[in-house]
This record gives sequence, structure tokens and C-alpha cells, in this order.
Amino acid sequence: TIVDIATRRIKRCIACDICPTDIDLDAVYRCIIKSSTDDFSELHPELLYHDLLIPVVASPRDRSRVVSNYQTFIERTRYLRRGDYVWSDMLVAPLSLVESAHYDSYSIRMMTSFLRHHTVMTQPMIGHIVDGTVVNRDQIIDAFGPILAAAERLIAGRLQQARNSGDLRYHPVGYVLSADKDSEDQKLRRREAMIEDRAALLEREARARLLRDAISS
Repeated sequence: TIVDIATRRIKRCIACDICPTDIDLDAVYRCIIKSSTDDFSELHPELLYHDLLIPVVASPRDRSRVVSNYQTFIERTRYLRRGDYVWSDMLVAPLSLVESAHYDSYSIRMMTSFLRHHTVMTQPMIGHIVDGTVVNRDQIIDAFGPILAAAERLIAGRLQQARNSGDLRYHPVGYVLSADKDSEDQKLRRREAMIEDRAALLEREARARLLRDAISS
């Protein structure tokens, strides 16, 4: 799945004190920004249910040629992080495409950004652009072998955990929702429903995918 955010309309995070707006199922978009001029609600389904995330950025020497919306995008994923870490234990393999003789900090920025989501990071991949061509293309392609193998082991372990215990409950550390809203949501058992739905999805995947992998091996 390729999610191209370069031309999408993404408003800045307003750092509200009720993020996410509700405790609900992962499939529910729960950012307070719900504007007709903002595309994040459309992007939300495309950010779920993956085995591996590969954030890709391009960094030319002449920054006047591009308008970066990376920071705006990553800050808007705050509701995913605070929604009991939707991307928890996901493998992330950052890829920066950098024009030659140019220093780039995006690989470091991507590592720090996605670590906050409790993901698992690989060594960043850096593609060197010379005269419009990625000159180390083969090196990057070769790097995908170990990355895909690591993603396979990680997702298999996650699915096996769902099969064995069925309890993937996460207790957030470092933030609390407002006391009144959290109390209300707990009364409605929204958090329990969310946890049960997430575990049920992983259990269905475990039955289908782990059995298939065992047969193919």
C-alpha cells in the first residue's frame, strides 16, 4: 500500500487536551480536526493493519523546489499514539532519498518520531541521488531482504501472542486523558471494546496466516 501525502491537505495538530476525542475501535478516526479542507480522515484507514511501515522522504539540495509536510503529518498521528499505541510493535524502516553532497537529518527525525509510537526500528536506508538517479539503488533493494525477514518474524510473534493469550491490553504511561472524559468512556466500556476488537482481529489473522505459513514451510 502506497500512501502519498505529498499533495494531501493536512492541517496542523492543535495539541488539544482530549486527544483522542474518544476511546473507540482502531478503525474509527478520532482526531478532533474534522474539516472538509483536511484529508486526514480519508488517510486514516490507509494507516492501519500493516506488517511494516516504510516512511519515505526526498531531500534535495535546493529546498525551494519542495514543500515538506512531513512534520505536519507525523504530528497529526498523535491520536494514533494516544489511542493505546495503534502502531505498537510495528517494524519501521525509514528511507531517505538525498541529493549528493547534501546533509540530511530526516533519517534521525523519522527514527525519533516513530519510536514514540512504540514501534521497532531498523537501520535507516539512505538513497543517494546524483543527476536525478539513485546511484545506490541495488544497495537499497538488497537491504529489503533482512527488513522483510525481520518484519515476518515480528508479525508472527505478535500473532502467536494473540493466539496464546488473547490479551494485548496496554496500559498507557506518560499521559492521561481528562479525568471526567476517561471516567465516562470507561463506564461505556469503550476501552474494553477497543482492546477486544484489536485482539479479535489479530486472532483471526493468526488462524489464517500462521497456519498458511506453517504449511508453506
